[in-house]
Amino acid sequence: VKNPWDETKSIIVLAGVRFMGTKACILALTQHHEKILAKYNKHEDFYCVVKGLDRDGDGQLDDVEILGIK
Repeated sequence: VKNPWDETKSIIVLAGVRFMGTKACILALTQHHEKILAKYNKHEDFYCVVKGLDRDGDGQLDDVEILGIK
């Protein structure tokens, strides 16, 4: 989103419903930043929706699925 105190800057908001949702956001941005940020345009609203995944069944989040980018 645009920074309301400095219009030349943007703010990145990473948020989930709970801790694991926020962790999924962080994993997505760190592991898939090239795919996610390829569609970023500073002149348009931007968002990415992800889903956290436990691929090995150990109860820990270890991967993400990107559901949508705009």
